[in-house]
Amino acid sequence: MGSQPLASGASRCLNKASKEVVGYTRAIQAASGSKGAGWRWALALYQLMRERGIQADSLCFSSVVAACSKGVQWRAVFDLLRDMRLLGLVPSVVACSAAISACEKTGQWAQALALLARMQRWGLIANEFSYSAAIGACGRAARWEQALRLLDALPSASLPPDVISFNASISACEKGSQWFLSLWLVKKMLDSLLRPDVVSYSAAIQSRQHQ
Repeated sequence: MGSQPLASGASRCLNKASKEVVGYTRAIQAASGSKGAGWRWALALYQLMRERGIQADSLCFSSVVAACSKGVQWRAVFDLLRDMRLLGLVPSVVACSAAISACEKTGQWAQALALLARMQRWGLIANEFSYSAAIGACGRAARWEQALRLLDALPSASLPPDVISFNASISACEKGSQWFLSLWLVKKMLDSLLRPDVVSYSAAIQSRQHQ
């Protein structure tokens, strides 16, 4: 009989903690949707949770990661992924893809490739968005060789290249002054029954003009 009040009290504490996490998560998601420095509010709420001893769950972490990715805060994103692992949580594919997207926007190609490798070790299957963002990160840094390797790896991952991944690769070749490869990729798109768009042709033409 004495254990029943204890169990009941523990259950109430868990329910309260769960509701608090849900409340913070909703607030973080709302902050993420705001314009400007929404990522600052999201991080501030996350820090407040830590100070109050409230442990974030996977959804909460993913929401903060999404906010920081939107704010192009790639260092903060990787700190959050590290915190997740320290708590024994495995980041979701969505969270990892958002992190790679932050790398894409800042040209952090090495970090993007490293995270792709970690996803495999964590048993996560990268999706088209993950690969396209990684290719884009390589493209921003003019790392055309790495971009093409990722493009070639898509079929083996059961992900047929699409217009987005091709365009990111063409852009990488354009920035690396590889005009011949840019034109070859446009041809490969046509051979794959994909329709090149304005971005495809513009990047290919610009790569030729760099010669």
